[in-house]
Amino acid sequence: MYGFAISACRGTDYRSVTFKTKKGKERLITFDQAIKYCQNPNSMRMTINSKHLILTEEEKESIKFLKDEFRDKFEHFIPTSWSIEIHGLPRICMNILRIIRFLAIDTCNYSHLSITMRRKLTSYICQSNKILKSSDLYREDIA
Repeated sequence: MYGFAISACRGTDYRSVTFKTKKGKERLITFDQAIKYCQNPNSMRMTINSKHLILTEEEKESIKFLKDEFRDKFEHFIPTSWSIEIHGLPRICMNILRIIRFLAIDTCNYSHLSITMRRKLTSYICQSNKILKSSDLYREDIA
């Protein structure tokens, strides 16, 4: 999701998603900054068809869960013993997949994906949603 957010909000100028450190090194904006940038209509207005990301409260919670419980711990390798509650994960994954699809395909900004890659991504997301919806965990969650 982070990579798709960066791609969606960078447009044709990579400097729009980077900053200089005090030591003069160029760094990529953070995950949180990228998601916030994608939600800003002014930042995302790159073409006449451009759209910004609008998140539901449930999607915001899914992003927070993904970031706090998984991404940060893997990204920064925090050794720990884990017990992962899997109930609710299908719904969280479906929310994240919707966001990824929007960022990769529906923003109508300068796409860095070929038509073939866009079709494959759309197919993968559809297939993933079908699998998630057919899972016992999902059916238990919506019951």
